[in-house]
Amino acid sequence: MISEGALCEKDASWILHDATNGIAFCHLHGVLHRDLKPENITISDHGTAKITDFGLSTNTKGLTACGTEQYNAPEIWAHEEQH
Repeated sequence: MISEGALCEKDASWILHDATNGIAFCHLHGVLHRDLKPENITISDHGTAKITDFGLSTNTKGLTACGTEQYNAPEIWAHEEQH
C-alpha cells in the first residue's frame, strides 16, 4: 500500500481500526507493546494491519519507560525522570 502513494481516508481508517483492535487484544491479555509506531505496523497481503516488533513488550507488571521517545507521551518520560 505504501508504494502506491498516500493512503485514502478509507484505507487509513481500516489500518487504524485493525491496529487499535490488536492493541486492545494485547492489553486484554496483559501485554504492553511499549514501542508502537508506524514502522511497527505492517499490512498483510489481504490488507489487514499487523502489529510487529514485540521486542520491548512486557506484561502489565513491568511498568518502566522505554521505546522510541518521539512516539511516547511526554508524561511517560516525566514520570520516569521522577524516580
